[in-house]
Amino acid sequence: MVTTLRSIALLAAAALFTTSQAQVVFDFDADGQTLLGVPGTSSNESTDGDIAETKTATKDGVSITVTESGAKNPNRLWYATPKLRMYGGTMSIAAEAGITKVVFKLNTQPSNAKWNATADTGEVDYTAKSSITAIWTGDAKSIVLSVAGNTQVSSIAVYRPTDVVSFSSETVETLAALGADKDNVEVTFDNAAVAYVDGKDAHVRQGSKAVILRNTSLTLKSGDVVNGKMRFNFENYAGIPRLNESEHSDAAGVSVAAGAAVQPVEVAVADLVKFAMAGDYVVVKGVKVTSEVSGKYTNYYAVDADGNSIQLYGNNAVVQGLAGDGNSYDITALFNNSYKGTPEIEPVAATVTAGIASVGAAGKQAVAYDLSGRLVAPGSKGIVVYKGKKLLNK
Repeated sequence: MVTTLRSIALLAAAALFTTSQAQVVFDFDADGQTLLGVPGTSSNESTDGDIAETKTATKDGVSITVTESGAKNPNRLWYATPKLRMYGGTMSIAAEAGITKVVFKLNTQPSNAKWNATADTGEVDYTAKSSITAIWTGDAKSIVLSVAGNTQVSSIAVYRPTDVVSFSSETVETLAALGADKDNVEVTFDNAAVAYVDGKDAHVRQGSKAVILRNTSLTLKSGDVVNGKMRFNFENYAGIPRLNESEHSDAAGVSVAAGAAVQPVEVAVADLVKFAMAGDYVVVKGVKVTSEVSGKYTNYYAVDADGNSIQLYGNNAVVQGLAGDGNSYDITALFNNSYKGTPEIEPVAATVTAGIASVGAAGKQAVAYDLSGRLVAPGSKGIVVYKGKKLLNK
């Protein structure tokens, strides 16, 4: 009896954490050559991925057929993502069991997504510059999409009437342990604090971990408290945990309430370079700012007393003019980026570390403040106080 009950419990747990009879996915970024039967990918130097004749990919009772372009540019499998690039012709999707929904993943950035196609039946939901997917819904055994211009697709998920999608239960803290991307997660927020909002990206902290809600549809501000459940696709962005909304995302299960101001988490530079507090709103204290010229760019770094350094990437107006001025700074930042496995933080503000400010000439030349008393670069836009005078920088 005990063994039977234990088996039932294990089966129930497996059902919770796996996807049962999920949608049929055609991943052109990962397996486009095999799916389309082309010898390679196309580039400025190669035509190996050009679709010069009708190609059909078949998988689990679903077929996708791509015709020649008929336009100036050939339809092709490109070398860079999103790989399936169509400029004309048609794409047909068929399934004898029927089709109720098709999700075309276009890009990870809404501003870079390309879609210019219409369907002969059903409806397509896509909003330029704000969607990373185009979603067809209807009830048909076949769909024909007419491509009128640049349309770029990473993958296509086809849903049939019998397909069921389940979701793995996660929290902000368990997401931090995931080493790879994972679609279809249902995240439970339990008094999670909105540490910082950067445009449409929200840095949400729960316990000792954080995650970035990318391009969120939730109306959030710093200090808000989030409770409830919402579905996402999880993305491990080179070590930075991010949640992207999907066709399954619904904010109805989430409540948001105003809360107290959230302070940045103090983290040593030596720990940041090991991805401690990735995705969070952080502060490094007592660091020097250094710079180096790389081609046409100037890179800035926060360096601690032991020589540990991390690049300050983005929003460089905060630290321009501070490099080499002899002062030590407390820098608040967003831990939101990683380049080729090397973590980077985006500075939000910099203040002279109490008690150890330099009074040398170089320091005097570099120090400026805004009207709230925050240290800024002398060239920052707006009104700044520099060398005892108020300046209006346009």
